[in-house]
Amino acid sequence: MDLGKAKSRGLDVDTQAYYMKQLLYRTGGNIPEELKQALQEEATKKQLAHYESAYAMFNKSWTRVVVPILKSNNVPPLDYAKYKAFTNEYIKKVLGRGKSHPTETKDQVLAKYEALKCDREVLEKIINEVGKVGEEEEEGEDYFYYYS
Repeated sequence: MDLGKAKSRGLDVDTQAYYMKQLLYRTGGNIPEELKQALQEEATKKQLAHYESAYAMFNKSWTRVVVPILKSNNVPPLDYAKYKAFTNEYIKKVLGRGKSHPTETKDQVLAKYEALKCDREVLEKIINEVGKVGEEEEEGEDYFYYYS
């Protein structure tokens, strides 16, 4: 599919990546080593940006915010999976992060996990803390700040 057809179908196309792929295809992979290195570096940057925009937010919210809440409230480790699922669903469906838009309300998600025998008080604590978490890079290190 050419670039014009892809864009006319409403596909989100990275023009630079498209042209790089075409170059590889048309030259049969016989391109200078410097250009190959540049292509690999560009792909690595894009993969890292994708990771940081989606997965890192979910993982860091779990490890740095939710697990300490669960431990301080003496939640049995066997129930951690339910709270992890709740956290991920809350971030994605209520906060609308990770390349999606809000699709449910806080009360809808709370009701679903209360039906699974999760403690409402713990769920509320998770909501209060996860709603504040953001990440920012400073000198190659991640740290958390609070949204205003």
